[in-house]
Amino acid sequence: MLGKIKERISDLYGKHQYLIDILPEYNKKDFVAVLDRETTGVALWSNALSCLARYLNECFGKSSVILIDEYDWPMENSRGFYDKSDDFFRTMYSSIAKENRNVDKILFVGTFPLRQSSFLSGLNNVVAYPMHERPNHSGRAIFSDTFGFTEEEIKHLLEKKHQNKKLKELRLYYNGYRTSTGVHIYNPHSVISCLEKNEIDNYWINSGSATTFDQDVIESVGQDESVVIGMEYTKTNEIYESLFKKDIVTFCNKFPLLYMELMSCFDIAGLKKGKLHETWYHIFVLGTLAMYHGVEYRVESNREAGDGRPDVRIIPINQNKTDSITYEFKRTENEDSDIMKHATKVALDQIFDKCYRMSLPNHVKEIVEVGIAFCDKVAFVSARCLKRKKEIITKNEDWEVVSEWETGKFIANCALH
Repeated sequence: MLGKIKERISDLYGKHQYLIDILPEYNKKDFVAVLDRETTGVALWSNALSCLARYLNECFGKSSVILIDEYDWPMENSRGFYDKSDDFFRTMYSSIAKENRNVDKILFVGTFPLRQSSFLSGLNNVVAYPMHERPNHSGRAIFSDTFGFTEEEIKHLLEKKHQNKKLKELRLYYNGYRTSTGVHIYNPHSVISCLEKNEIDNYWINSGSATTFDQDVIESVGQDESVVIGMEYTKTNEIYESLFKKDIVTFCNKFPLLYMELMSCFDIAGLKKGKLHETWYHIFVLGTLAMYHGVEYRVESNREAGDGRPDVRIIPINQNKTDSITYEFKRTENEDSDIMKHATKVALDQIFDKCYRMSLPNHVKEIVEVGIAFCDKVAFVSARCLKRKKEIITKNEDWEVVSEWETGKFIANCALH
C-alpha cells in the first residue's frame, strides 16, 4: 500500500516541478527525493503534503486548500498491517491539519465516521457534515444534498441523453437516499453507468468492496467465530440493547440511520412489485430481534394480546428480567417527517387502545412501547417508557409514562443551547 501512496504523492509533486527552481538547496533535495521516489524514509513521506503546502505558500504567499477524497480507504483496506497504516496516516493528517499556517482548510470525504477515525483523533476543530444530519443552527446539514445527483440534475442528464422517459425507472432503482433537508439524491456512479450502458443494474456493488476494520481486529485476537459475529453485529446490538436500558433517545435517533445504512434500494424496488412490500418492515425488525429469543426472553410476532395483535413483543421469561418491549409498525406513502411522525403516534395509540399492556407477566415492572413508521429507506421512531404503578394491573392507566422521545428531537434540542 505504501508504494501506491508514494506514487500518488510523487505524481502530485510532479505537477509542481516548477518549485524546484526557486527552492533553497536543502528543500530541493527533499523535493527531488519525493518526486523521483528515491527515499525510503517514512518520515519524509508522511510529511510530504505538509512540506508541499509550505513550498507553495513560500512561492505564492497563500495558504492551501487540501481536498482528500476517500480519506478512509487506506485504513479500510489495511489487511494485516493496520497499526502501521494507522501510524502513517495519523502523522500525515496531523502534519497538514494541526496548527499549520500553510494550510487554510482541508476537506476530508469518506464513509467512515470522523469521530470514529483514530487517525484523525489528533486534529482540532474537526466538523463533520453528514448527509443525515438534521437542519439546525450549526448549519451542519448545508452540504447534505451534495452526496449525489439531485432529481433536477437527473432530469438534466436525461434531457442531454434524450431519455426523459427513464426518470420513473431511475427513481425506483437509484433514488436511494433522502437527505435531512428533504432532498432526494441518486447514486452518481449507478446513474452514469445506467445511462452509458442503457441497462438497469446494481453497478454500485460491482464498483468495489465494502470492507471494514473487522478483519484486522479478528487477526489480532484469533480466528474465533464468536468474535466475527460480535464484530459484525456490534452496532445493531447496541442500538436494540438501548431499549432494555430504557435509553429511548439513542434508539429513536440511531435506528433510522442504522436502517438506512443496512437497507438496499434494490430490496425496496423488488418488493414494490409484490405483496411482500406490506410486511417487509415487520420481517426486517423481527429478524434482528430473533437473537433475543431464548431462555431469558420470548419474542412474539402477531400473537393475540389485549384486544388485538401487536406486531412484535419481547416478553421476559426469566423472573429476574422485569422489562418488556412492544413494537408497532406503520408504513407511509410519503417520507415527509410530519406524516411519518403522525404514523408513529397512531402506532402508539394502537398499543394503548388495544390494551397490549394488559397481558404481561406479573414480574414485568417496566415497558418500552415503540412506534416505527417506514417509507422505503426512511424510518421514523416514537417511543415511551412506562413503569408499573400498582401490583395488580386492571387497566392501561395502572402504567405510568415516565419518558417519551422521537426521532430528531435530541438534535433539535441540542441546537437551541
